[in-house]
Amino acid sequence: MKNKKIVIALLIIFAVMVAFMGKTYAANSFSVSIDQENKNETIAKGAKFKVIIKLSKINVGNGLSVLSGTFKFSDDVLELSKSDVKGLNDWSPTYNPETKILEVDCQDPIKTDVEVCELTFKVKERTSANTASIQFSNIEGANADLTDPIKVSAQTVSVKIGDNTNPSPTTDPSGSEQPSQQPSGSEQPSQQPSNSQKPSGSNLPGTTDEDKNPPSSVPPANTTRSEQDIPKSGSEEYIIPLIIAIAALGLISFVNYKRID
Repeated sequence: MKNKKIVIALLIIFAVMVAFMGKTYAANSFSVSIDQENKNETIAKGAKFKVIIKLSKINVGNGLSVLSGTFKFSDDVLELSKSDVKGLNDWSPTYNPETKILEVDCQDPIKTDVEVCELTFKVKERTSANTASIQFSNIEGANADLTDPIKVSAQTVSVKIGDNTNPSPTTDPSGSEQPSQQPSGSEQPSQQPSNSQKPSGSNLPGTTDEDKNPPSSVPPANTTRSEQDIPKSGSEEYIIPLIIAIAALGLISFVNYKRID
């Protein structure tokens, strides 16, 4: 009888401890997103573009004051220097170009959605790539009171790369350059295009932008992964039923304990 009472008492203590730990465990979470500043914009070779890092859905007791992570991108396609990393909204960045590790921090922990960093990437002129992928991984958030940092899933953004759009002079079969402007005055040709020489594209009357550029089935280049709230492990979807089950077990154990008395 005495041993049975001890077992039931231990079950009650275990149930209370797990319920408390589960509540604390499920509370700490946040989301990170990285986005191209001008979404769906095609970046020319040799040009620069900006990527913004944003914190949102912060569910941490004392807020967040530190964010860190590692960038992954092809050095043959993109480059990012230390001077091209800028903090936003009182957040201060530290970036190591060799390890590609970024850390941003602020003096006062925050709990509201905020943009924390702006990164200016450059597309290399000699690249042959049509897209550039930038991944921000090993993401962790913390504050001075947290024993262990809070981890969230990696985020990725893809940028479309296009050729330079500078017009070049046309040449005739003999190889000589032809001026792009039409002759004026009496030198202007008088003949009209025949039916076999119908103008196309933007020269057709009544042509709309949709006719010039028909819709494509290819998805937009900027495909940022959706945000995910990931606590230290698991999810609140499973933690809450577990807490309820443990609480029921504790209640049953307590009732049995009282009956033994």
